[in-house]
Amino acid sequence: LAALPFLFYVMLTAAASAQTVHERYPIIPWPDSVRDVPGSFTLAKESAIVVSDDSLSDDASLFNDYLQANYGFRLAIRTSRRASAGELFLSVVSDKRGAVGAYQLSVSKNRITIKADSRAGVFYGLQTLIQLLPAGKTDRMDIPCIEVSDQPRFMWRGMHLDVSRHFFPVSFVKRYIDHLAR
Repeated sequence: LAALPFLFYVMLTAAASAQTVHERYPIIPWPDSVRDVPGSFTLAKESAIVVSDDSLSDDASLFNDYLQANYGFRLAIRTSRRASAGELFLSVVSDKRGAVGAYQLSVSKNRITIKADSRAGVFYGLQTLIQLLPAGKTDRMDIPCIEVSDQPRFMWRGMHLDVSRHFFPVSFVKRYIDHLAR
């Protein structure tokens, strides 16, 4: 009974620290594991996207399209089994322990690495990375260092758009689908 105030303090402290991690990284849906690492990675126009396999070039192009539309520049894409400092590395590793779409995102001071068990996982990792990018055009794109491990909780994801009672233009439906993909 005497330890009750101490346990209450520990629970409040843990809840407060978890809340600050959620506030610092507004990632939706919230990943299975997020580890805060000190420092930041600066994404520069001179950086490159390195894909471990040519099949990931489409995902790299999708990320480049996002950068072009929101920040006004594109990164070079090249194929290699490793990345140098200042680069974004995308790879698919044969690890069937997790659900299809599982990924690990690692942002360090030197590079960004997304490892996944499938192309779907690489896509989900890129969507998490996009959420970590600064809002609006900036001269300096600092991405906080972080370790994220996630996998889909369900076999499906979806939202409902009621088009029988509310009519939407085709442009809205296409934009809605783009938001769902993100």
